Amino acid sequence: MRRQLTAYLSEEEFHRLRDEADERGITLSRYVKERLFQSDGGTGLDRSVRAEHAEPLAGNTGSATQAGPRFWPATPSWTTSRGRGDAETNGRGGAGAERRREQQRRISMIMAQQLQERRLDELLRRQLGARILAAIGDPQITEIIVNEDGRVWFESYGKGMHEAGLRLPASQVESLIGTVAASLGTVANANSPIVEGELQIEGIRFEGLLPPVARKPCCVMRKPAQVLYTLDDYIRDGILDKKHAHVLRAAIDRRLNIVVAGGTGSGKTTLAGAMINEMVERSDPNERYVIIEDTLEIQCRAHNLVQLHTAETADMTRLVRTTMRLRPDRIIIGEVRGAEALALLKAWNTGHPGGVTTIHANSARAALTRLSSLVQEAGVPPQPELIAETINLLVFIVRTPAGRRVTELVRVAGYNVRDGFALAPMKLDQALQAVTA
Repeated sequence: MRRQLTAYLSEEEFHRLRDEADERGITLSRYVKERLFQSDGGTGLDRSVRAEHAEPLAGNTGSATQAGPRFWPATPSWTTSRGRGDAETNGRGGAGAERRREQQRRISMIMAQQLQERRLDELLRRQLGARILAAIGDPQITEIIVNEDGRVWFESYGKGMHEAGLRLPASQVESLIGTVAASLGTVANANSPIVEGELQIEGIRFEGLLPPVARKPCCVMRKPAQVLYTLDDYIRDGILDKKHAHVLRAAIDRRLNIVVAGGTGSGKTTLAGAMINEMVERSDPNERYVIIEDTLEIQCRAHNLVQLHTAETADMTRLVRTTMRLRPDRIIIGEVRGAEALALLKAWNTGHPGGVTTIHANSARAALTRLSSLVQEAGVPPQPELIAETINLLVFIVRTPAGRRVTELVRVAGYNVRDGFALAPMKLDQALQAVTA
């Protein structure tokens, strides 16, 4: 309530409303509704909004429509008492009354927005349907995919990608994409056929496509991690070798910078999350973590934490630069995919080591090549020396028919013009000295 009110009211107006609510011994939300919907001045909202928020007096079990005179009087006591005070000070219809009308107008906008958001949420849930809502609530399912033919596919832990046995009509998928667009404050049509953003339902990352970029409407819904994995879980499931886990823990203790590379759906973010929480367990509990993502996916147990995500007015590069003024001890980026790569390298290399990020690549070496190309998107020449100096360890994870596997653990040993990046693979028989050398 505070966030929504202060978007329209000054801090002074907000505190005055709160004090008035305290004087009456009721919650701020209840007080705002009474002022908005039961005063005699009116608010300009339609009747449906009034009925949505009207509350009968205690003991009245009838509906809002039936309540009639059992609601608060048309002119509540606070209106009368404040009106007398304003009349004495400013004269009838003076500045005090005008201020209250303006305040009333702003609050009405907030309530209308709340009602609109609630209706969109209800509509979205109807369009998703019971099966998909159940999948969203299932902690084992990580991704929900609706193809052009309407077939629905799930990806889940252990089972991988599999057909859900469900088909959605194209009209339903198109309506779903349109509702998501409305909830994100945008539109979906032939001129704006791509809709992407974060849903209020479970923080799902949504990507929807309409013709002409796709033959028929289709979408992908990716859920944030529901289960917080640890490195011991990775060892138990055979994804990570025990000696490789020792190397990663030694790297975390020495505050080395780690890049996790892999393809789409390989589990990069989940592995990065496991390493981040290993940092939390093994480091000073007062360390401050700043995590930057396009959508909030990483779960972190740190107490001293701020999680940022991009917006139209704040891209990843700007957030990385802003992070430098947030007093971070560790800077973590969910995924580097653009010019923010340069800002991250500079941040890690100027007093903020010990970070983790992920990148799309086909191998550990290819991760450095891609990182170099992303740096150039900032309008600067290649910076291989900066990359070699800043990135200490590369982890490459793949998705195989048998499950996910960490197949490469590589130390970045340097760079020279003739040979390029010098990489030292971490073999299973190597001890911790391979990292600490």
